Amino acid sequence: MDYRSIGRWALVIFPSFVFVQSLFFKFSGSEETVIIFDTIGAWMAGLPVLSAIAEPFAAYGGWAVGLTELFATIVMLIPATRIFGATLGLGVISGAIFFHLFTPLGVVRVVDAAGNTDGGALFAMACLTWLCCAATVWIEWTLRRAPGGAPAAAFGFGLALQIGHDVGGNLQQGGAVARSAEERTDE
Repeated sequence: MDYRSIGRWALVIFPSFVFVQSLFFKFSGSEETVIIFDTIGAWMAGLPVLSAIAEPFAAYGGWAVGLTELFATIVMLIPATRIFGATLGLGVISGAIFFHLFTPLGVVRVVDAAGNTDGGALFAMACLTWLCCAATVWIEWTLRRAPGGAPAAAFGFGLALQIGHDVGGNLQQGGAVARSAEERTDE
C-alpha cells in the first residue's frame, strides 16, 4: 500500500468515524441531540416556508440525519462506491455547517440544560469532515474520469489537471501534440 492509498483511506476513515460515533447520540435521543434539533426546529417554525416541517424535523431529524450518515459511511467505505458516499456525506455535513452558521444553534453550542457548551468542537469536526469528504469527491472524480471524458473541473475542481492536455489525454507543448523521443528519432 503506497502513501497515496493510505491518504485516500485516511480521508474516508475520519468522516466515517465522525458519522458513526454520533449515531449513539442521534439514535438514543440524548440531551445534546434533543437540544440541537429542538433549536433548529424552533428556528424553522419562525420561517413561513419551513414552519410546516419544523415539528417533524425537531422530533425525527436526529434519526433521519443519523440514517443518512450511516448510509453515507457504508457507501464511502466501499471503494467502488466511495465517490457517492463522499458526495452524500458532503451534502449532510454541508447542512450541519449551514445550521451552525445561520441559525441560533451557533458555532459554540449549548450541550445540556445547565448551559454548558462544547467550545466549538462539533463545528470544528464538521468542518474537518467537510474537507475530507470534498477532497475524497475530488480525488475519486479525478481518478474515475474517462480518458478524454469530462474532467474533474465539471465539479468545479481540478481545472489545473486538464491544462496542457488535449481531448485524447496527450500532453501539448506550444499547440502541437508532444511526441515521444522514439517518434522524433525515427524521422
